[in-house]
Amino acid sequence: MFIRTLKEAKEIAGNLGQPDKMPQWAYGLPANEGSYVEGICKERGWPVPPKYGCGVGSMLSKHSGTPCFNCYADERGNYSYPSVHVNRTKHAVAVYHPMWKYAMHKLIGHYVDPSDPHFRWLDSGDLVNEQMLLDIIWLAEQLPRIKFWLPTQERKIVWTVLHNRGHIPLPSNLCIRISSTKLNNHYVPIGDYFLTVRGKLCSSSVSTVGDHDCPSEQYNNTCGPCRLCWDTSHLHTIYKEH
Repeated sequence: MFIRTLKEAKEIAGNLGQPDKMPQWAYGLPANEGSYVEGICKERGWPVPPKYGCGVGSMLSKHSGTPCFNCYADERGNYSYPSVHVNRTKHAVAVYHPMWKYAMHKLIGHYVDPSDPHFRWLDSGDLVNEQMLLDIIWLAEQLPRIKFWLPTQERKIVWTVLHNRGHIPLPSNLCIRISSTKLNNHYVPIGDYFLTVRGKLCSSSVSTVGDHDCPSEQYNNTCGPCRLCWDTSHLHTIYKEH
């Protein structure tokens, strides 16, 4: 059931993103409530996805003191361009396609440079359902040479998938980072499944007071040579607020 051509893969999954602040490639979804999604779907004749935007993040975005309140991907900067809205909407539709994971396998396997094999999930948006996370795990298993980083606020989705996997470990090349719900809160509880899956997950938080350990300031607000976000041995990362 693998996809034969890049054209076919792009018709299903859309184009990969290439954020200029990060190495290599990424794949983003509409952020916050994805207010533009339904209109673009109707305009393009695409099915409106059952769920899109950030589930937990859209609720957090209504409250100051959360990292989602001033989200960099919430229609600011490059994320405000109409072409980006179309791209993100295409992705929101694509994740429900039964061949999405096979299309992504083709695209990621083709485009990611073997000399710097890193891929960022969700430079905007968040997981929409359990199947999306299962597909991401499958992709990591199929592409072991590539390191994947997945930040998320969707604790319930993560818990459900990992709970159902039981003692089957996550692929070592997939770093899932649970994001803090509050600014300057660097302890990120995983919830009532702490003892079950804490050893399988990493976390991250955002600082407004200068105690961040992300070194992007040293590299003109880019990752530079740092790849700690993809490193599962680096259990917690503190970012400076964008």
